[in-house]
Amino acid sequence: MTMTDEATNNDLSTKFVSVEEILESDDRKIEVVHVPEWGGNVILKVMGSKERDAFELSCIEKKGRSKEDSMLNIRARLLAACLVDQEGNLMFQKHQIDDLGKKSSAVISRLFDKAQRVNLMTDEDIDELSEI
Repeated sequence: MTMTDEATNNDLSTKFVSVEEILESDDRKIEVVHVPEWGGNVILKVMGSKERDAFELSCIEKKGRSKEDSMLNIRARLLAACLVDQEGNLMFQKHQIDDLGKKSSAVISRLFDKAQRVNLMTDEDIDELSEI
């Protein structure tokens, strides 16, 4: 493979990373969010690619499940995939997602919007999931 002069001239940096550098890099950021209704802060993490795929797969209509059932409680499901404790462990287990979905829609929606933003997940991405 040969790079053209145009490709190298347009790059801001000519350093190329190795597989090891990619795998060792800390590219999954977190965001601390104050939730006054809950009396403190929570941590939202950027999902790994595999985690995001699993979340998206959970939203796709499956045999025997309606589109509505596939999208039900989507806000709580996304938050369960993004909320971590101070050690980086997921806070909620699968059996707790329904209970999380019973919390204030104002709080859950606010955190859902932030989780979407930190994961570069647009409203269009969510809409597409409901159309698959």
